[in-house]
Amino acid sequence: MTWTGAPQSARVTSRTGPGLSGPTAYVSPHWLSATRTGHRTLFLYAKTKGELLLLVQNSLDAEALKRGRVDAENIPDTLDAVMAIVRPVVECNRTQVDNGRVYLREMVFGDPAEPHHGEALAITGQTENAVAAVLCRDAQVSEADAAMAARVVSAVTVLAMAASVNVAASVDESVRDIREQIAVLLTR
Repeated sequence: MTWTGAPQSARVTSRTGPGLSGPTAYVSPHWLSATRTGHRTLFLYAKTKGELLLLVQNSLDAEALKRGRVDAENIPDTLDAVMAIVRPVVECNRTQVDNGRVYLREMVFGDPAEPHHGEALAITGQTENAVAAVLCRDAQVSEADAAMAARVVSAVTVLAMAASVNVAASVDESVRDIREQIAVLLTR
C-alpha cells in the first residue's frame, strides 16, 4: 500500500499484482472517516484527528526523508548536507501548519505503543540516523557524538516547527532558523 499526497488531500492505493490496482481512497482535508473511491468505499478508522494525521503524515514524512537522504548524498559540506535532509521534512510539515503542529504534538506526547505513534517515532529515529551518517563523514566525529548531535538537530527541528511563535513562519524562515541553530552546534 502506498500513499501519495497533495496539500489538499492524500490518496491511498493498493496494488495486488503487476498491473492490478486495488482500492483507492481519498482522505479529504475535512478528515472524513469514509471516503468515496468510485465503486468501493474504504473506511479509515482513527479515534482522533491526531491519529488520522499520524496515519497520513507518517507516509509523507517517510517520503520527505527519502528525498532528503538522496539530496544529501553528494553534498560535501556537512551543514548543507544536514539541511538537505531537514528541509524536505520541514516543507512536508509546513504544508498545513496547524495539522503539522498537531502531528508533532501527537508524535512527541502520544503513546509510543500505538502503531501510528510508534511509526512516527521510528521515522524520527531514521531521520536522526541519516543526520548522524552525514556527521560521521568527518573522521574526527565519533558515532556516539554524531548520534547525540543528530538528536539535538531533531529537537531543534521539532521545536522550530511546533512553537507557537513560529506559526506564521514560512518554510524558508523556518529552515533559516533551524540552519542558524545547527551551525552553532556544528562549530563546537
